[in-house]
Amino acid sequence: MSSQQRSPRKSVIVALVFALLAITAFGAAFYLLDGMSLVRDLLDGEPVLVDTTPTPPPQSTSTIEPAALELPEGVTEEFALRLWQEQIDSQVNIGRLAAGEITGLTITDVRVKGDVSTLDVQASLAEGPTVAGRIEMQRIGGRWYFASVAGLRAAGVGTDAESTPTPLPRLGDVDLDVLNTVLAEQVKSASVLEEYAIGTIAAVRIGSVVSGPGTATLPLAISEKGSPETTGELILISKKIDGDELWFVARFTRSSE
Repeated sequence: MSSQQRSPRKSVIVALVFALLAITAFGAAFYLLDGMSLVRDLLDGEPVLVDTTPTPPPQSTSTIEPAALELPEGVTEEFALRLWQEQIDSQVNIGRLAAGEITGLTITDVRVKGDVSTLDVQASLAEGPTVAGRIEMQRIGGRWYFASVAGLRAAGVGTDAESTPTPLPRLGDVDLDVLNTVLAEQVKSASVLEEYAIGTIAAVRIGSVVSGPGTATLPLAISEKGSPETTGELILISKKIDGDELWFVARFTRSSE
C-alpha cells in the first residue's frame, strides 16, 4: 500500500466529521429560516419566499409638551403678564443697553409707594448728552422685580412708554420660555434688586458689553453713598419674536466686597 493512501478507519472518521458539520448547519438554517414553514411550502408546491426586509423600529408616540407658565411663589399670572408687557414697552431702552449705548446711570431720586418703586435716573450715553429717564420696579411675594425703563431720550423727543399702561396680552401670545426665564432669574436677583428699589445703590458705571448666544452681559461698577465701589453684572437675554429681536432684563448680580 502506498504511504500516501488513507486508511479506511481514518476515512470513516473524516466522513463522520463532515456529516456532523452538515447536520449542524442544516439545523441552524432550519431554525433561523423557519424550516417547518419552508417544508409546508415545498409540499404544497408553493414558491419559497424569504422576507429579508428589516422590521422598522416602533414609532414613538410621545409629543413635546408646550411650555407652561411657571410662577414663583406669590406671583400671579396677571403680574407676570404685566412684567412681560412692561419690558416689551421698554424695548428701545433695553436695546440701547444691549448695544452698549448707555455707559452709566445715576439714581437721583427713589420714591416707594406701596409695592411700586420709581427711580429717577440720569443716563450717560456713549455718544451724546446725559438724559433723564425712569426705572420702575414692583414688589410681589416679598420680592422686587424690574419692570420697565422709560425716557432716556434727549429733551423734546418724547418717552418710550405711554402714560396709560398697555393692555395685558393673552397668555397664548407670550413666549413662555422667555417669561419663565425672566421670572426665575429675577428671583435669583432678589437681594440686589431690593438694593436698587429702596435707594441703597446710588449709581452704576457700565463697561463694555460682552455678547453671547442670545445674551448680553453688562459689567457694572456699583456705587453707594459713603461706601467703596463694588462690581456686578446686568444680564439681558434676547429672543426673535415675529421677526424682531427683542431684549429682556433678566438678572442682576453684585459682588460681596
